[in-house]
Formats: sequence, structure tokens, C-alpha cells
Amino acid sequence: MLNILNSKAVKFIYGVLIILIIILSSINYHSFNRKFYQAMYQQLNTHETIGISKEELFDSTEVLLDYLQDNRKDLSIDVVQSGQEKPMFNQLEIDHMVDVKNLYQTVMTIRFVSIFSFIALTVFYLSSMKSEWLYTMFKGYQQALIGFGFLLFGIISYVLVDFRGFWILFHQMLFTNELWILNPATDNLILMVPQEFFNQLVINIIGTIVIVLVLIYLILWYLVKPKKMPQLNLVLFEPEIPQNVGNILRTTMATNSILHIIEPIGFIWDDKRLKRSGMDYIDQTTIIFHDDLESFLQQVDGECFYVTRYAKKPHSSFKYTTKTNNIYLIFGKESTGLPLDLLSKNSDHCMRLPMNSEARSLNLSNCVAICAYEVLRQQQYPNLSLVEVQKGENWLKENNGN
Repeated sequence: MLNILNSKAVKFIYGVLIILIIILSSINYHSFNRKFYQAMYQQLNTHETIGISKEELFDSTEVLLDYLQDNRKDLSIDVVQSGQEKPMFNQLEIDHMVDVKNLYQTVMTIRFVSIFSFIALTVFYLSSMKSEWLYTMFKGYQQALIGFGFLLFGIISYVLVDFRGFWILFHQMLFTNELWILNPATDNLILMVPQEFFNQLVINIIGTIVIVLVLIYLILWYLVKPKKMPQLNLVLFEPEIPQNVGNILRTTMATNSILHIIEPIGFIWDDKRLKRSGMDYIDQTTIIFHDDLESFLQQVDGECFYVTRYAKKPHSSFKYTTKTNNIYLIFGKESTGLPLDLLSKNSDHCMRLPMNSEARSLNLSNCVAICAYEVLRQQQYPNLSLVEVQKGENWLKENNGN
């Protein structure tokens, strides 16, 4: 069940639901916008065309819209037309509006089911993949939007080439009878909603749909795009063991960090042990050397955190998501750690890796990796891949049992 809900097809449907909700909501809003009816009636002089007063036209519109929304049971309303009192809608129009009402109620049911399904999928994604929920929504929406774009382009092209053909096909798809074929000489309904009225209504609906779709896309894109996070800097104070530095080089490269080395160091930089542990990542890593601690501190352009066994706060107690300045994690030499006077001056920024009380310390390269990934975890791993890229995202599944 979980695999099905996490499939690309379901994620695509997730995006389709968003688009469907927007489309049906736009249709519902504009189709019952009383101000729009008043403006178009005034522009087209509809009451004069029908031969009734403005008040009767507005009252008839209210009856019509209330009927469609199931707020009244019939379309009974009398008007004075050409000096004679008569029903506003004849039997043909009433029969057709029964079909229109049923269609509208069906559309609203689809809208309700779409909203419910969207909420259900959202709850599932939030519970199973909190950090990737927005990205999942964005990708599904993006794919659905492409499909909708092609569909909309095809419809608009058809309308521009053959509006009459589109109009007939549109009604034949929605209705199973020909009650929609009204006569302007005898049917007031078609005079209330002539082609000019319908065209403007469609423009308003499509315009709202496009604007909202684009706006939601931009919002989702902004929310999921990689954020510019403070630069993570890993600082080694007078490191002594080349294998540790080689491992830290790999961590630095893998995390898009910058490595600072405060000299002197306890080995020759081209040591084979350094190259063996650092592999080919050495050439892909940004490394900055500093003559001493004082020269490093003078060049710091952010906030420093000091890793030491003497700290009273665990490494996970600091909040890095609120930082706007660059972050520097400073680690001491393997034998003696960081200078005690430096730690005393910055005790509020000292952190400790929790461990067994019998243990003096962890391996330096392990400490660097643990602390670096805690920062990145809180920042939701900015600009880092959450899936296997070199062998393919689905490599494990595709090679299962091979």
C-alpha cells in the first residue's frame, strides 16, 4: 500500500487534484458572481433585449442561481414582458435547467471528493515523509501542470479555429439530449446569457485558473528551491594525524563545506597516508591554510562553535536554522584539543559529543562528521542529494537479487 501511494502515478494524481480543485472552484465562483451578471447585463442592455425591467431581470437571475445551488425547488417567477405578465422561463428552459442543475451538482461532488482526496494524500505524505512533502507536491503538480498546459492549448486552438464546432461538441459531451438548443425568439434564457456573455464568463474563468495555477507553482517553487544557507566551515586546529585529515577531506567535499587548517600540522602535507584516506576528494575540496590561531580568528566572517570534551551542552542543542552568518565548527588537535583559554572565553559556544563516561574522546574525523551532519540535518541538507545519483535513484530496486 505504501509503495503504491509513493508511486509516480499517485504523485501525478496528487498534482491533478490541485489543478482540478482550482478549475472547479473558479467555475463555481464566476458562475455565481452576482456582480459579474449585473455588469454584463448593463453592458449588453439585457433587460431591453428581453423586454423586462432591470429589477425583474435581477430577480430572475437570483431565482436561476438559487435553483442551481439547490436553494429553491423550482424556477417559478413571473415577469411583465411586452406589457403581458408571463412566466420568465418556459417548459423547455425549465427542463434544460434540470439537466444543468444535475451537472452542477455532479461537478460540486467531484470538487468535494477532490478536496477530500487531496487532504487524505497530504496527511499521508506529511506522516511518511515530512521533510519531502512539499517537494513531492511540487513534482506532482509540475507534471500535472505540463499535461494540463497541453490540454488547455488544444482546447483554445480548437475554439479559435472552430468556435461553433467546439460549442456543439461541448454541449453534446455534457448533455444526453438536445434541450440545450434554445431559440432566442422564444427562450429568455438564451437572451440572458448570449454568446458575448458566455465568452466573457469563460475568459474570467480561464484567467483566474491560469493566474492561480501560476501563483501556486511559484509559491511551491520558492518553498522547495535550495535555500542559500550559511556556509559551513570545518576548522582543524594543528591536526597531527594524516589519516584523520584525509577522512575529514572526504567529509568536507561530500558536504559542500570549506576546510580550514590552522598550522603548524604534525605531518608532511603530501604524506601517502593523507592521500590514501582522502582519495581523489582532496583535489575537489576547498582548503584554506592559516599560519596560526590568531590569523584565523581575524579572518572569521561568521559564528564559531568549539567542540570539546569540557563543554556542558551537547552538539545537538544548538539551533543552526536561525543562523544568517557563516558557521565555523572548530576542532582541536588529537593529543590536547583546543587551547583552554580559547574555550574559557567562548564557553557559551562550546559543545560536547555525548559518550560513555569511561571514554575520553572520539576519533577526530568521526567528531567532524557527526557535528557537520547535525548542522546539515537541521538545515534539511541544503544542495545535497537525498538519493543515489551515480548509479541511479532506483538502482537498489532494479538490482534486487542480482
